[in-house]
Amino acid sequence: MPVTAAFSRRRVLRVLGTGLVALPFLTQLECGDDDDTGTPDAGTHPTWATTGTAAITQATRDFDPFTEAPSAPCTLTCAMTQGPCYAPTRVAQDVTDGLAGVPVRFAFQLLDEDCQPITDASVDIWHAMPTGVYSGESENLAFCAGSAASEVEPFQYFRGVQFTDSRGRVDFYSCYPGWYSSRTVHLHLTVRRGVTPDGGYSEQTEFLTTQLFFDDALSDDIYGTVATYARTETRDTNNTDDTVIAASAVDEYLFEETVMDDGSLLCAKTLILRASTSEALCDAPGGSGSTDGGEGGPGPGGSPPPDDGGFIPPPGDGGAPPAP
Repeated sequence: MPVTAAFSRRRVLRVLGTGLVALPFLTQLECGDDDDTGTPDAGTHPTWATTGTAAITQATRDFDPFTEAPSAPCTLTCAMTQGPCYAPTRVAQDVTDGLAGVPVRFAFQLLDEDCQPITDASVDIWHAMPTGVYSGESENLAFCAGSAASEVEPFQYFRGVQFTDSRGRVDFYSCYPGWYSSRTVHLHLTVRRGVTPDGGYSEQTEFLTTQLFFDDALSDDIYGTVATYARTETRDTNNTDDTVIAASAVDEYLFEETVMDDGSLLCAKTLILRASTSEALCDAPGGSGSTDGGEGGPGPGGSPPPDDGGFIPPPGDGGAPPAP
């Protein structure tokens, strides 16, 4: 099995002690395979691939994180704010367009409340670039991209849509997101349902918009050891004090994270959808800046990216704008 270490939040906290330990201590830790006691065997600290999705091997692409049947009851995934940086996107599985970073396979399984696969859905994801800015023609471009706005506006980096298969499954290939002030590391997604005449997603009905999160210890490790993510500032917000999700609720919205042998990261999550839009949609408990369940933060979803979150173009012609 192409796995070096599986990091659920509980296991990371056992191995690393706490997500808030000092970075020098983090970088000295050895994270090998767990034995029966949950203690890491002697091994090597994760060596991350850094060249983007080209580093993801076929074994990693084929690995199935959803081999166990879900156990009832399947509890609804609750909504969170869309945030200010949504932009129209394209149908794409690899959403990097050749940009560098720690490669990530995002694997999703969509089920209904009876734990049955949802086969008529699209999943639309977007997240910050490694430098902490968002690409695309959003309505809040200056807010979302800072000084890099003119460079990233024509592109759709780290944005894409995929459609569920007969198992309710979709995969994306991306890079680990960057961070920006007042928000913990996160990924946005919208799920839409319905069969459309052109087979696209724009006419589908929105069923869920929410956010998912990453283990703080892994984020600190990547940001502290991979040059692509190097910044002059220190990350100021973790899962314990985010402005959109309450610390008491964040565990339910964490990816199950697995470090693969090729240096990539597998981030898997099962999403449970309501049967119809007439059914009430629950709101995830809001964070430290929230007043009404998930809308929190200064402005509509956090502070803008830093002015030095500059754009790093991909090699060759990988940065050409995607086809309409």
